[in-house]
Amino acid sequence: MIIEGSIAVTNGGPMPVEVAGAGKAADVMVWGQQWIAPAATGWFAVSATVTCADNVAAMAVPVDLSVATADGSRRMMTLELPLIGSRWYEFVVQDCAMAR
Repeated sequence: MIIEGSIAVTNGGPMPVEVAGAGKAADVMVWGQQWIAPAATGWFAVSATVTCADNVAAMAVPVDLSVATADGSRRMMTLELPLIGSRWYEFVVQDCAMAR
């Protein structure tokens, strides 16, 4: 199943950063790129392919992001987004229940 939504990314550092989707095909695709000021939050469109399996709703979803700092350094970060407590949780549980 494919679910679509958005994620919030907050810059906890003292300098602005540029955040972008990883740019490669993955189970979770993050769309767009933007500069995020210190203490600010950027919102990104996301689509995720979720395979129904035992305990799928209890799993965390890995999300790859590219982050560039003000000094030009760029690195990949992987965030683990828990489904429990998210707005996606109910969709995953309902759709997986219907698929069985």
